[in-house]
Amino acid sequence: MLAIAFIVITIKYYVDLTNSEKLALENGVDEEDYDILKIGLWFYIIPPILGFLFPIVFKIYLLPLLMLTYVPSIYYGLKVSRKLDKGYDYVRKLSKKVNQVVWIGYAGIGLVALNGLLIYLNALSNGI
Repeated sequence: MLAIAFIVITIKYYVDLTNSEKLALENGVDEEDYDILKIGLWFYIIPPILGFLFPIVFKIYLLPLLMLTYVPSIYYGLKVSRKLDKGYDYVRKLSKKVNQVVWIGYAGIGLVALNGLLIYLNALSNGI
């Protein structure tokens, strides 16, 4: 269920960011930064899909690697958002969408960390 939600959210925000690319570039955002933001958004679906298809991936030692998949879009999202905070309402609206992408990344990291905590607590209760 979570994997499906992340896929739908990823597609929705990717389409929104693609449609607004011209606006972002006109307001001083580097094209490379914006492209990395859009491509990094697709990395958001890697942990839920891997967790769904291969539950063994969610081991304590692999969780930091899964968390790293969210970092590119968070970093470039913050960078792009700073350039779009000023201006007209439609530019600030795009900035809010980019901020939402960043917060979805933070939520993804939180969910991976929560899953790791649950795995750890389950291992403790089983005496492993």
